[in-house]
Amino acid sequence: MRRRVRVSALLALAACLDNSGPEDPAVARVEILGDTLLSGLPGDTLPGELRVLVTDHRGEPLRGIEVAWSTSDGGSFAPAVVPTNGDGIARTRWRLGTAPGAQTARALVLGVEDVRFEATAVGFTAVRLSTGTGPHTCALDDDGSAFCWGRNWGGELGDGTTNDSEVPVPVAGSLSFTQIVTGHAYQFAGFTCGLATSGEVYCWGSNSVGELGDGGSASMRLEPRPIAVPAGTRFTTLSAFYGGTCGVTTLGDAYCWGMNSGGRFGNGLAGGSAATPTLVAGNLRWQQVALGDDRACGISSDSRVYCWGGSLDLLGLDPALAPLTEPMLFDRGPVFDSLSVSAYSQCGTRAGSPHAGYCWGSAFHVGAIPRDFGYVTSPSVVAPPTLFRSIKASGSMYFGLSIDGHLYLWGNYWHDHWGPGAPVRMTTAFRLRAMGTNEAGACGIEDRTSTVYCWVLWGPGREPVAVPPASESGSGAGANTSSASGRTL
Repeated sequence: MRRRVRVSALLALAACLDNSGPEDPAVARVEILGDTLLSGLPGDTLPGELRVLVTDHRGEPLRGIEVAWSTSDGGSFAPAVVPTNGDGIARTRWRLGTAPGAQTARALVLGVEDVRFEATAVGFTAVRLSTGTGPHTCALDDDGSAFCWGRNWGGELGDGTTNDSEVPVPVAGSLSFTQIVTGHAYQFAGFTCGLATSGEVYCWGSNSVGELGDGGSASMRLEPRPIAVPAGTRFTTLSAFYGGTCGVTTLGDAYCWGMNSGGRFGNGLAGGSAATPTLVAGNLRWQQVALGDDRACGISSDSRVYCWGGSLDLLGLDPALAPLTEPMLFDRGPVFDSLSVSAYSQCGTRAGSPHAGYCWGSAFHVGAIPRDFGYVTSPSVVAPPTLFRSIKASGSMYFGLSIDGHLYLWGNYWHDHWGPGAPVRMTTAFRLRAMGTNEAGACGIEDRTSTVYCWVLWGPGREPVAVPPASESGSGAGANTSSASGRTL
C-alpha cells in the first residue's frame, strides 16, 4: 500500500513538472549517462543505476537540482526524486513493471525537456539457443522450458497452433529440455526436436518425410511427441539439417530419422526416408554425429573422425566411392572436440585449449584466403586464427563464437553468392555468451542481461535486433517474423 502512495505522488509531481511551476533559469540541459536501452525480467530491479547529468548554459554541472523519475508501466524508482550531487549527476535504481514488454523511464527537471530510458521486460531468461536450419528459433529458459518464435507453417513452434509469431511462445507440454535443434522440412515448413532432461527426444512440426521420427502418418504435429526408439533408450546430443535429425545415445549408438539424402544416415542405404530412427552402421560408439546436407561426420568414442554420404569430394574422400552409405575413417587433421557440417564444407574445433577452428570442403566455404572453386581436402586452420568457443553451420554459412564473446561469419550468403572469405566480426557493442543458428542467420545471448539478439541481414556491420519478450498466451497470429527469427523476408 505504501508503494502505491509513492507512485501516485510521483505521477502527481511529474504532472506538475510538465505543466506548471516556476522554471529554474540556470538549467539548460539534462543528458543521459550510460546505456539507454536496457532489459531485465518483469518485476526485477535492473542492474546498475539510471544516471543523468544536469548542466547550465555554459555546460557546467549544477548541484541540488531535483530530478523526478516517472514511468507509466507499473514500475518504481529508488529514490523517486533525487537532487543532483556536486558533479551535477542524479542517480536512481529502476524496478521494472510486472508486464513483459517495452517500458519507459522519464527523468524530469523543471523547465527542461525530459529524457527517457527504454527497457524490455523479458519474460524468460535464455541460457541456450537452438541450432540448425529451421525457419524459426527456440530458446531454453534456465529451468529447461522452451520458447520458440518465427515461422510456424508446420507447427514447428510447438504452441498448438500454425500461427507465425515474432514473440517467443512457450512450447506446450511443460517439458524440460537440455538441447533444441531445428530443421527446414521439404514442404517449406519446419520441424523441431528437443532433448528432454530425461534423455528422451521429442519432436514436433512438419512430418513430410518422417522428420518427427514417431512412425506416424500425420503431416504435422503441433505439440511435442516422443520419437519411436527401443524402450530405455536415452540420448545425450542431437544434430539437425534440412529434413533430418541424428542423435547419440548414452550407450554411444547413433540414430537418424527423416530424409536420408545421399546416404547421410550411414545405415547402408543410399537414399529414401526413415519415419523412425535408424541405426548408423559400423558398430562404432560415438561422442557426436553432425548432420549436413547430403553427408555427415562423427567423432567416435576414441576421438577419431568418420564421415559418410554423397558429396565425398566435399569430405576430402574419393568421389568414386559415392554414395558412401556407412562411416569411413577420416584420418587427417587434429583431434576435434566438436564438428559442424554445412551445405558445402565441414568445420570443427580442436580438443583442449586453445580452441582453434579448422575447416575443409569447398574452398569458398572454409574461411581461408585466397579461395577458389577447388576443394580443401584436409582440415585447415580458419584465418585469421581466431579462438572459438563453438562453430555452427547455417546453410552454406558458418558462424563462430569467439572465446572473448564476439560473433564471426564466413562462407556464402544464402541470398548472395559472395560472402566473406575469411571470418569477419559481426559488429556489436556487447559480448555474447551463447549463440544459435537458423535457416537465414544467427542469434546470440548477450552476456550481461541475457537479452536474445538476432541478425536480420547477414554481413559485416549489420546490427542485430533484440527479440521481443515472451508471450504468456502463446498467441502470435499474423506477426511478421523478420526481426525475431533472423529471416530476411
